[in-house]
Amino acid sequence: MALIGYISSQTPGHVLNSFDSFLGGNLITFPSVKPPSLDKIQCIICHDSMDFLMQLYCPIGDSKYHRALYIFVCLKAPCQMSGNNWKVLRSQYFTEFDRNLQSEPCTNWCAEDDSDSDGESWGQDVGRNIETHCEVENSNERSSVFNGRFRCYSIDIYEDSTTSNFTEPEIDTANHNDNDNQIKSNSSSMKYFLSRWSEKAVIDKEFIEEDDNTCPGSFSDALLSHIISRGEYGCEDIRYCWSGQPIFNGLPSLSACDLTNSSICHRCGTERVFELQIFSTINNSLKLSTTLNEKDFDEMINLNWLLNIVTVLIFTCRNSCWSQITDDWIEECIIVQTDKNVTKIISPL
Repeated sequence: MALIGYISSQTPGHVLNSFDSFLGGNLITFPSVKPPSLDKIQCIICHDSMDFLMQLYCPIGDSKYHRALYIFVCLKAPCQMSGNNWKVLRSQYFTEFDRNLQSEPCTNWCAEDDSDSDGESWGQDVGRNIETHCEVENSNERSSVFNGRFRCYSIDIYEDSTTSNFTEPEIDTANHNDNDNQIKSNSSSMKYFLSRWSEKAVIDKEFIEEDDNTCPGSFSDALLSHIISRGEYGCEDIRYCWSGQPIFNGLPSLSACDLTNSSICHRCGTERVFELQIFSTINNSLKLSTTLNEKDFDEMINLNWLLNIVTVLIFTCRNSCWSQITDDWIEECIIVQTDKNVTKIISPL
């Protein structure tokens, strides 16, 4: 079952820690972990530091590690146009106690207090000083804080009980060879979805009103089908489904080299699987911090619609490979699909 997240209009009602999920605010590391170094969050286009966008606590059920994803973006207009302006980092933290091991991965975004069964909000902005510290509940260890430049908002989480009107993509035999047989055995891998996706007419576009902030024709039929299935609440801001099915906004042809370089974890050689998707509706909630001067940002940026995306998809190592001794921040793979019909795969070497 996928989980869907809507950004709350409320600022968080409690002091955040490293086991919370939230939009904006300040990144909070796991205990005794330093914030990512500047080279880890450097935009590959302009080489400036990227902005912290979101923290998601997302442990895997059969692991004894706490686990979180941290998402960064560069807002500069040329970088956004390229699509190469995103990064996602994974961090993990070993825990001595048994986390009630399961045979299947846990897909809950769970805060430390998981009594929030009805989707109650999480999170709070915790200050603006780099290397400041916050106390971690039930722990004598301390977490570090990395400055963010967006207002902090809670995320309301619900189970996705609505079935979208799209089906798993069929094989486009004209563009794929016999090597595809090698990945039939694992239909949740990144390579499976990338190699089989072909755009199909699923619904009539007249059911969807065009958004003034999005270029005409930006949405593919598959994504339109998903949006129309959302009902009265509209499209979610975030969709989480570890090892589940992503919703692409169509795909250009991909070479065998593209697939090989992006679909396999560069550290352990394990295939990557889909984990998280961000939709353009997140722009409705993404605001600059009131403590910042707007002139600090590129004048070409639309301050009312900060991200020029249709969707952003995150794929992570199936094994969530990690060394307790040497690892701190691991880069994972992102596919960015912009509102200019540009698709970019950003994958660590």
